[in-house]
Amino acid sequence: NPKAADAYWCRGIVLEEKGQSDKAIADFNKAIELNPKFAPAYHDRGLAYGRKGEMDKAMADFDKAIELNPKFADAYYSRGVAHDMKANGKKADLDRAIEDYTAAIRINPNHTNAYCSRGVAYEQKGDHDRAIADFTSAIRLDPGFVQAYINRAVAYKKKGDEAKSKADFDKADKLHKAQTAPKQAPKKAPARKPAADRKKTPRCLLA
Repeated sequence: NPKAADAYWCRGIVLEEKGQSDKAIADFNKAIELNPKFAPAYHDRGLAYGRKGEMDKAMADFDKAIELNPKFADAYYSRGVAHDMKANGKKADLDRAIEDYTAAIRINPNHTNAYCSRGVAYEQKGDHDRAIADFTSAIRLDPGFVQAYINRAVAYKKKGDEAKSKADFDKADKLHKAQTAPKQAPKKAPARKPAADRKKTPRCLLA
């Protein structure tokens, strides 16, 4: 029953966002039992496993989501993050992460997190120029992306370009202050974004 599968999936998302990963996984399991071809349920179960540190199970779910839907950009991105987390400086896993981030970008050229995370992977390999290019793409897509400015600042610093590094650190500081400043409560509460619009995966961190 696809509608029942959707209901379990949606409840699993809510539980996961509350930090109740085990209960979320149980709901994703039920959604998959009802609809074995439900790619988003595999993907979100993979995210829940990943947050529990069960990376092999997470990777298997991302693989299955991609098998079911080869155009699933977020599944490639999430698998890239999993490779990144396993890498610990190992070139092979970093290369796999870069391949998956690239696949996500090919499917969705506006995937800001994929650009930023690929930039982090390039920076870990010592490829400062490619890293800077990817952080710049992330900033172009999201001019308020504080972490992308910080990451680019770090890359510029490692290249020895102190002026550009300082400019990016200053910009990141200014944006952070603006984004965290107390705001007046709106007269009318804004409508909640639909579940499909939420950010399911953490943004990239270099510094």
